[in-house]
Amino acid sequence: MSSQLVDFRVTPHSVLRTEEHVLECFERSYKPRDQWGIGIELEKIGVCKRDLSPVQYDTAQIILQELGRRLHWEQIIDGGVLVGLRNGVGSASITLEPGAQIEIATAPSANLIDLRSQLLSQVEMLNSISKQHEVGWLSVGYQPFARLTEVGRVPKPRYEIMRNHFSSMKDRSLEMMYMTAATQINIDYSDRDDLTTKIGLAATFSPLVASLLSSCPIIRGKISRSSRRSLVWVQTDPARTGLPSFLFGANALVEYVRWALKAPMLMIRETSGVRPVTDLTFEAFMRQGYCGRFPTEEDWWHHVNLLFPDVRLRRTIEIRGTDSLPSSLAISLATLWKGLLYDQESIKQALRLKEDTRPEWVMFVRQIAARHPGLFAAERDRLRRIASDLISISEAGLQRLGVFVDDNDVSEDQLLMPLKSLVKTGQTPAEIMRQFWLEKWAKDPRSLVKYSMEQEVTA
Repeated sequence: MSSQLVDFRVTPHSVLRTEEHVLECFERSYKPRDQWGIGIELEKIGVCKRDLSPVQYDTAQIILQELGRRLHWEQIIDGGVLVGLRNGVGSASITLEPGAQIEIATAPSANLIDLRSQLLSQVEMLNSISKQHEVGWLSVGYQPFARLTEVGRVPKPRYEIMRNHFSSMKDRSLEMMYMTAATQINIDYSDRDDLTTKIGLAATFSPLVASLLSSCPIIRGKISRSSRRSLVWVQTDPARTGLPSFLFGANALVEYVRWALKAPMLMIRETSGVRPVTDLTFEAFMRQGYCGRFPTEEDWWHHVNLLFPDVRLRRTIEIRGTDSLPSSLAISLATLWKGLLYDQESIKQALRLKEDTRPEWVMFVRQIAARHPGLFAAERDRLRRIASDLISISEAGLQRLGVFVDDNDVSEDQLLMPLKSLVKTGQTPAEIMRQFWLEKWAKDPRSLVKYSMEQEVTA
C-alpha cells in the first residue's frame, strides 16, 4: 500500500493548538521586498467650535455618512452601528475610536508621494464636511478641553466590552480609550530575521523620536508641561501595553508570541458578534477550548488587536508610540521609517547606532517624557543628535532605494523636511503650542483649534 505525506501546517481557517501554529500565522504575513508598502494611521480629536465641547457620536455619525457619500466608500456597520467607512477597492478606511476620535488609515503604498496624496485628500475632505457642522479635528495627543465624563461614547460592541473591562482597573485605561489620539506607522517584513531586526530598531528608536514629537500642550483648558498621552500609556493595563524588554532582543518574535499567549483575552468572536470573556488567556483557549470550540488564525489576530504595546506585531509591524500629528509630520515620520527599515545599508548603520543606545536608557526616556519634564530637558541634546543621525541615515537610504517624484518635482526625501526642521529647532510640537498659548494666543482655546486646523491647510 502506498503512503501519502500529510501536511499538518495550519491554514487560516484551521484550529491553532500549539505555539508553532501561531508562529506560522506570522510566516503567512511575510512579503517579498518588491511588495513592501508603508501605511499611516492618523487619529484626531474632534471639538465643536461653538463651545469647545467634545464631538459626540451623533455628530460624528452624520459626518461619516456625508463623507461616505462624497467618497463613495462603503459603510462599516458593527452591531447595527455605523463605526466607519472603507474604500471598497482598497484597504483605506476612516473609522471612529471609542471616544469619537477619528482615525484615517491609508492604503499601504511603497510610494510615499502616493501615501501623501491619499492622506491629504482624506483629511481635506473630512475637514471640508466637518466645517459645515462647526467641528474641528485637532492634531493633539490628548483631549485639550473636556473631562473624561464629557467625551463621546461610540456604541460599538467591542468598545463596550473594553470599557467594562477597563472600568474595573485602577489606572488610566479609560483615558487611553476616550481621551488620546496617536500617529501609527505600519511596516512590512519578509522573514523572521527581517522581522526581528525591524522590531529591535523600532523598539529602540521609536520612543526617542516620539518624545520629540509630543503634542499635548493643553489639558482641561490649562497649560500642561508633561506629555499626558505618554503618561496615560505608561499607566494603562501592564498586561497588554508597554515596551517589553524582549522586543530589543534576538528572539523577539517567539517571545512576543509567548507574551501574547499569556495575555488575558477580552472577548471572543462569535457568528453574532463578540462575547466578553474573563480569566481566559489565548494559551488556555488553545489548550482547552471555549464553549466547545478552539481558536483559528482569525481569533489570533483579533486577540492581538486588543494588545497595545508601543511596537505591535500583526500582519505588519505597527509603530504606535507617537502622539497625533499634523499630516505633514505624520508623512515625514513614515518617510523616516521607510528610509531606515527598507534599505539594507540603512539597517546596518541603524544597528550600529542601536549598539550605543542601551534599552535601559530608552525605557528611561519613555518614562521621563511622561512624568518628568525637567529630566527630559536634560536628555534633549542627546535625543536631537540621535534623531538627526536617523534622519541622515534615512535620507541616504531613500536615495539608494530610488525616490519617487511627483508632478511638481517634490521627491520622497523632501518629505523628511518637516521632521528635520522640528528637530533642528529643538522644540516639540507641544512646546511650540505652549509658547503660542502664552505669548500669541492670550490663552484663548479657540486659537489652539484655529492653529491645529491651519496646520492641515499648509500640509
